[in-house]
Amino acid sequence: MPIHSETLELNHPAPLTVLSDSAGVRHDLHDLLGANATVILFLRGFWCGICTTQLQQLQQQHARLQHSGINAVVIMTDKAETVAGSLYAAPLPFPILIDADRAATRAWGVLDPATTAPQSQSNVTRPATFVLDREGVIRYFHIGSGMLDRPSIAMVTQTAEQVAKADMFLALAE
Repeated sequence: MPIHSETLELNHPAPLTVLSDSAGVRHDLHDLLGANATVILFLRGFWCGICTTQLQQLQQQHARLQHSGINAVVIMTDKAETVAGSLYAAPLPFPILIDADRAATRAWGVLDPATTAPQSQSNVTRPATFVLDREGVIRYFHIGSGMLDRPSIAMVTQTAEQVAKADMFLALAE
């Protein structure tokens, strides 16, 4: 069962987010918005088997998303050098941004409180999925209550396509 966000609301703008990729290049999330919609996944890291499965599924859907004007962005709390090594071995067609200080994870309300206890060394994100419209407004989100609580990438793709279609319809009506 998904978690309710205490920091974000549907139909409100996504938080301003500027993060670096594994090469140290800074990216403003709003510059990465798709022409029609954007899928954002918060994942723990390449060490997480479920997360890497989701990355593979997202990679399989990438051409379909791009055809619909939908971008995908992944935000990880993994170390930049770990991400760089993983991407060197298996490059991905979408940006992976590093949230080393967990500022974005906190701003988006997806920091897993179970991993912030003093005995924990992790400070990782909950599995979370967001779909933004072309203006950066949150149209869908799912914040997982546990490792297995995440929507399928197929369902996320369909949701993003619906957001994109609604945005195109609104643009035509203007």
